[in-house]
Amino acid sequence: MMRRIFLPPLWSRELSPAALLTLFLLGLGGQILSSALFSHLFSVLFPQMEQMAVVWLAVLLSEVLGIVFLLAAWRNLLPGKIPDMRPMDKRMWKLTFAAFIIAVTGSGVLGGFWQSFLDLTGIPYSDEQDVTEMFRSSSLYGKLLIGFTAVLIVPFFEELLFRRTLYALFVRWGNVAAIVLASLIFGAAHGFLLGTPSLCWIGLVFQVFYLYSRNIWVSTAAHAILNFTALLGVLLQIIFPNFA
Repeated sequence: MMRRIFLPPLWSRELSPAALLTLFLLGLGGQILSSALFSHLFSVLFPQMEQMAVVWLAVLLSEVLGIVFLLAAWRNLLPGKIPDMRPMDKRMWKLTFAAFIIAVTGSGVLGGFWQSFLDLTGIPYSDEQDVTEMFRSSSLYGKLLIGFTAVLIVPFFEELLFRRTLYALFVRWGNVAAIVLASLIFGAAHGFLLGTPSLCWIGLVFQVFYLYSRNIWVSTAAHAILNFTALLGVLLQIIFPNFA
C-alpha cells in the first residue's frame, strides 16, 4: 500500500511544469473571475433575485465551466488517456468511506487544538466559513442551490484542480513534497483561518486516497460526502436550535 501511495502515477511525469502551472492558474483564476462576472450579470438581469441565490448561481456556472475547461485541457495534455477516471466498484466505495472517516476524525482533532491556540494567542477569527454563513441565512431556494453546488459540483472541480493538476505540478520535487504542498495550498485557498489546519488535513487525506486508488472519483465522492454532512449539520442546527 505504501509503495502505491508514494509511487507517482507514470503519467504525472510526462507533463510540462509550465503547462501544468498555466492550467492551474487558468482554472483557479478563471473560476474566480467568471464567478464575479456571472454574479454581476445576474444582479443586473434579475434584480429581484435573492443575493445569495445570485452568488451561488454564479458559482455553479463558473465551476461547471471550470470542470469543462480542466477536462478538455487534460485530454489535450494526455490525448487518448483517462488515467484516473474509472468506474466505482465496491472496493472504491470502501476506500471512499475510509477517506471520509479519516478526514473527519483528523480534522476534528486538529480543529480543536487550533482553535485553542487562536483563543490563547488572541488572534481573531470567524466561527464559520462563508458558505456556512450563506447557507444558514439563505431562503429555501438558496439552500437548495448552495447544497447542489457544494455537494455535486464543487468537489469535482476542486479534485481536478488540486488533487490532479496541482499535485502533478509539484511531483517532480518528490512525491511527499507534492502531497504536502498541494494539501497546504488547498487548505489556504479556502481563506478560512479557523478551519485551515483541518482543511489541509482533509486535502492530505484525499490526496493519499486518490493516489492509492488511482481514481479521482474516490476523492471526489469522499469530498462530496464531507460537504453534504457539513451542510446537513447546519440544517439540523437551524431546524433544532435548542440542540445546537
